[in-house]
Amino acid sequence: MDKESISGGQLLKKANQLKRAGKLDEAIALYHQIIEINPNFAWAYNNLGDAFAQQGRLDEAISYYSKSLNINPNSAWLFYRLGEALAQQGDLETAIGYLKKAIEIRPSFEKFHNSLTQVLARQSSLLEKLYSQHEGKVSDKWSSYLPTYDLVLKSRINTNVRLLEIGVQNGGSLEIWSEYFPTAKLIVGCDINPECAELNYEDPRIRVIIGDANNDKVRKNIIGLCQRFDVIIDDGSHKSSDIVKSFATYFPFLEDRGVYIVEDMHTSYWKNYQGGLFYPFSSITFFKHLVDIINYEHWGIEKKASDILNGFFDKYGLKIDPIELQKIHSITFHNSLCVINKCKREYNNLGKRCVTGRIDKISQTQRKANNTYNTPENQKGNEWSTRNLPPGEELLRNLEV
Repeated sequence: MDKESISGGQLLKKANQLKRAGKLDEAIALYHQIIEINPNFAWAYNNLGDAFAQQGRLDEAISYYSKSLNINPNSAWLFYRLGEALAQQGDLETAIGYLKKAIEIRPSFEKFHNSLTQVLARQSSLLEKLYSQHEGKVSDKWSSYLPTYDLVLKSRINTNVRLLEIGVQNGGSLEIWSEYFPTAKLIVGCDINPECAELNYEDPRIRVIIGDANNDKVRKNIIGLCQRFDVIIDDGSHKSSDIVKSFATYFPFLEDRGVYIVEDMHTSYWKNYQGGLFYPFSSITFFKHLVDIINYEHWGIEKKASDILNGFFDKYGLKIDPIELQKIHSITFHNSLCVINKCKREYNNLGKRCVTGRIDKISQTQRKANNTYNTPENQKGNEWSTRNLPPGEELLRNLEV
């Protein structure tokens, strides 16, 4: 061991004693002296970071923790200390990354796991925070919805959002949406309960329409306020017929790049809400059919995309413009939530194959396919593609005979 290490080690011991005694300024000065003697002494940087952290000087603490980690990049403890400081500073996402790295190096160390658990618990969404702090009108959402909404909507937070929510009950969600979207242009709520007319808001951006959203007159009143919406949320009756009708009615008024969200889809499994696990006209069956429509170009049969919905059109007395169906970009199912993203038709096709790279020892066919389109296989002989009705509707028709 060289003299620098011996001297540095002795000084580190003394600096640590000063730090434990609360003499942080003296400890910090001594740590700096140690680093001058040995610029590669990782623990001197780490302990200097500790002293700054105790003083609440987190920027400096993080700087010295980082320098320590650069010198000793395999230390789980250094990853942990940097993660802890970042969490204190409020940078939870980055902190989680460092804490996970510490656990990766020392997976059995309980302290690291406890720290990560605490940070993850703090990483609640903005919407969760707004709900936890809200003291105005009552709003009722399932807890799993809040982080999902944050994931889906956070990119729109500082935009001039035009939002429509079908079903407002006590009206609290409209207040919360107005906080979540501080620059929103308009927030419209619609409820069939005439008592909701008594809901008053100081925020002029919030408007409430009374009536059945699927009624032509009410629809005209809503569209009279705003002809295009960026976000539409269906939290209405939760009956399958109303959900499907509302989608058919309002999806055409959703802006390109807009999002349509249906809440409480669990009711589509219940008979009292016109549902059931295998009921062919439940709302969730409808949205499952929309997944098929997204993939229409691969069907390989001579049918219109909208043909798969004919049973719903007849059952619920509705229609949807086929062009609007082509604008469905994606459908995502969460527990009891369905999220539909809308996009211009030209962005919803599979597109061309993108083949890159030069080395093809295993198969030499891919590079030739670069920049070509997919050709679906002919499915005219596939009885599971050529049936006149979806199997569930066919079974129901036979049962009713």
